[in-house]
Amino acid sequence: MINYEEASTPDATQLEQISVLAKKQQKLLQLVQQAENALATAQAALRQVQEIDLPDAMLAAGCKAFTLDSGDSIKVVEGISASLSAEKRVAACAWLRDHGYGDLVSDDVTLSFGKGQEDKARALAVELIGRGLIPRVVTNVNTGTLKALIREKMEEGVDMPLDTLGAYLWRKAEIKGRR
Repeated sequence: MINYEEASTPDATQLEQISVLAKKQQKLLQLVQQAENALATAQAALRQVQEIDLPDAMLAAGCKAFTLDSGDSIKVVEGISASLSAEKRVAACAWLRDHGYGDLVSDDVTLSFGKGQEDKARALAVELIGRGLIPRVVTNVNTGTLKALIREKMEEGVDMPLDTLGAYLWRKAEIKGRR
């Protein structure tokens, strides 16, 4: 590894090269930032058309699928997304348990061991407290299982508390080209 603090004093040619490369780096950094901003803007515009404008237009026209003159097909698909944030996890797990879905909730016990405590890591969980170790308990729900439950119950006409369960319904237009 080069120790830059002990480097010799650069000559005029080296200083010019350093200056040119530094300016090039600054220009490239600016280009990257502009490209990232343009990408974010394009992604937001795509989401607007894909998730709102085109599905709304198609549903207003009474169609969930459409074929363009080019032969490309468009269809509106709907789904459920769920993700339990730390803030929603406790309420969601409580709701699931209170409404008979407690079997979807898992309690994971994890421990952090310091260096040289490999033997303690292999000990049985019931011995943890006796050994002075403090386990960390995390209650969680598999999101795939949660989405399946929500979908099933909504199809049965059950009103599900989507916000409590960290879930939301979505729709978007998918365009597939001819093969």
